[in-house]
Amino acid sequence: MTRRTALTPNSRIVVAPGQSACQVGVETVILNLTAGRYYGFANVGTRIWQLVQSPTTVAIVQQAVSSAYDVDAARCEADVIEFVGRLVDAGLVRHLDSDAGAADV
Repeated sequence: MTRRTALTPNSRIVVAPGQSACQVGVETVILNLTAGRYYGFANVGTRIWQLVQSPTTVAIVQQAVSSAYDVDAARCEADVIEFVGRLVDAGLVRHLDSDAGAADV
């Protein structure tokens, strides 16, 4: 899948409208109401989903993940950017910097 926009640590992100999500144990299950598709992830993915409920930056998400898990900072940044990019591509998260008139974080 080709990414529509490049994410950086300074990219502002938030959950896109039209999602219904619930947590089942350690797993988060999301229904994209627009596309009619289900997604699921656990552990770190669930933590990232919690962090992007309000507008934030990729750097803040990366810092929270890095603090909670024993992971190299550079590896964590790359993995968070990749995961959030997949969420953007799936329409689950909005990249606010690419939206016209997006509000500041």
